Amino acid sequence: MEEISIFQVIIILVIVSALFVQQVLLKANKFKKVRYTRNQRLGFAIASAFPILAFSYISNNPVLIPFAVAMGSLVYFKENWYALKKKN
Repeated sequence: MEEISIFQVIIILVIVSALFVQQVLLKANKFKKVRYTRNQRLGFAIASAFPILAFSYISNNPVLIPFAVAMGSLVYFKENWYALKKKN
């Protein structure tokens, strides 16, 4: 069994802290609901799936393609998003 490297630990800590901050901001009512158009959601879906597809091509690992398609589909079909409220 391989050991966990320090870089993996740092990435996990960054993700966990970002999720924690997101939950705190949601409870503090700092977010507002946003609905994006189809074209915007399509752009977000392509932008989120492209890095995985590129890595799949570079590493010659076709198993990542379904994950990229699934992530792009989830991003495209999700209609309600949250954005930070602007201060007036």
